[in-house]
Amino acid sequence: MRAWPAAILLILAAGCSVTRLPEPDADHVLERVLRASVQVLVEHGSERLRTGSGVVIGQRAGQGGLDCVILTTAHTVTALPAGATVAMLFDRDAGTGARVPAQEVVAPRELRELDLALLRGRPERCAPTQLGGVPTLGAPVWAVGFPWGRGLRLVGGIVSQVMFEELVDGRGPARLMIDASVASGVSGGGVFDARTGELLGLVEGFGTARVSFHGRPDGQYVDVPMPGETYVIAGPTIRHFLQRAGYVDILGPGTRAAR
Repeated sequence: MRAWPAAILLILAAGCSVTRLPEPDADHVLERVLRASVQVLVEHGSERLRTGSGVVIGQRAGQGGLDCVILTTAHTVTALPAGATVAMLFDRDAGTGARVPAQEVVAPRELRELDLALLRGRPERCAPTQLGGVPTLGAPVWAVGFPWGRGLRLVGGIVSQVMFEELVDGRGPARLMIDASVASGVSGGGVFDARTGELLGLVEGFGTARVSFHGRPDGQYVDVPMPGETYVIAGPTIRHFLQRAGYVDILGPGTRAAR
């Protein structure tokens, strides 16, 4: 008979236990981040003029099927010389990637103050990301891009600054800063929430320090990237751009609005 109180206590303890939600699958999150990352190439014949990065942001009906819509920085794909073409490489995490020509570059002239542009193409696989909300300071992130026009690079870091003094429509911040270091060619690359895989922003550039060559009469110098000073176009600015460009409908149903 003395076993009954112990059994009752075990039942009560089980009934009062807290149900823990499953942790996000880190491998699944990383797979989503990599699949949504695209390399952008600007070429003139066989000569490569510029390289950049981009993110698959959605899909839109085109002639004869669905087009994949890629978000990138405008300074990478606009003001091109005559005869230049834009191409994209998908699935670079798996190797050399699948080459797809950009059928259209969307960078409305009235939005020149926003360093954003859209590309449309038709790869075999299109894996759009979801646009997330405004992150908190210290939130873990992944930055993905193609430094110096070479292989894909995945860099971890945190949100080190949220610039609320620059608001979009009086709401969300226009820019963020992350402490992950990047290099030339990563402009347009995605900055993702490391826990959910949602897109938090797009790499716009990085801080530099000018280093002069002492003793040189010609005053030569080189601009060296500053570690941990990566500037990011924030999600509210991206949403604002898509709305004004007539593309906000491509955002998935799970997309979160700015706070």
